[in-house]
Amino acid sequence: ASWQRWLAGFGTPGWLETLWRLSRSNEPSSRVGYSRTMVSCCIDRTADQLALSEARMRHNVVLEVTTDPPEAVHEHRIRVSTYTGLLNYVQTIVKHAYRASLRDLSTGNRNRTYLDEAHLMVVVIPASAGSFRVVLEASQTPDMFGLGELSRALQRMDVLFEHTDSPQGTLDILKEHRGHLAGSYVRLLNFLVQHNTGLRYSWAHPISTNANFRSVSESEAILLVDVLSGVSNLGSEPVTLVGEFERVNRHGGSWGILTEDGVRSGRIKDGGPSLNGLRVGGRYKFHCIEEIEGIEATGRESRTLYLNEYESE
Repeated sequence: ASWQRWLAGFGTPGWLETLWRLSRSNEPSSRVGYSRTMVSCCIDRTADQLALSEARMRHNVVLEVTTDPPEAVHEHRIRVSTYTGLLNYVQTIVKHAYRASLRDLSTGNRNRTYLDEAHLMVVVIPASAGSFRVVLEASQTPDMFGLGELSRALQRMDVLFEHTDSPQGTLDILKEHRGHLAGSYVRLLNFLVQHNTGLRYSWAHPISTNANFRSVSESEAILLVDVLSGVSNLGSEPVTLVGEFERVNRHGGSWGILTEDGVRSGRIKDGGPSLNGLRVGGRYKFHCIEEIEGIEATGRESRTLYLNEYESE
């Protein structure tokens, strides 16, 4: 069908290649007397086996994600906005877990590791009525031991989902991983709440004996968002810029500074430092925090730098 061909080519430019495979179930679970809990348990066990078998078959790291949007209750369908949003938010949390994992490496090993390894190709497989399954395969094969930094990044992501039944426990974990990784987790939870769904995932590498499984229900996500949304600076990261002060808009609170990497621009929050007295062309060190305001439809993160303080160089 034409819409299937369109979906086969759909994806986020630069890092996703999408392939859709449709499957059918004989009868909705409600017609054969199965409860939603029973169906969910069966899906979880099947998902666990699927990730492990796919990893071994592909000799690659595989991440399997299942969600339960309202539109998938009775048939294999999912809104494009839900599908693309899910991929963007999952890919984003994997990316930040990957970069956090890289920071644990020595400089030499870090330079030999490519950030592109964090990007995932996807194969989409609708599950039984009531859920929707996405299988993601690493864009690069793992090392000779079946691991690689992507596997270690997924282990780090597992930690964030360790205590989804405990908002305080989750908050304690996120404080340990404060920064863009924590922020990407909170944004994923917000996305799930907005789309009235939970999330289950499992992943494995080729030499895994068992798949790793984590989940968060819709009700758990609601409680987590209520607690986490009130914590300030949980998802921000410090950034220091050194260069020549280039431009300023004192009324709008925006500024620009010319660094070795080009012009970086940002803003000042209410109650932040005054820009009065800064000289255009003068050399300064700006101490900022970087916040990710959201994710665009293309998957690109919308980032803003906020100036906390500065000093002359």
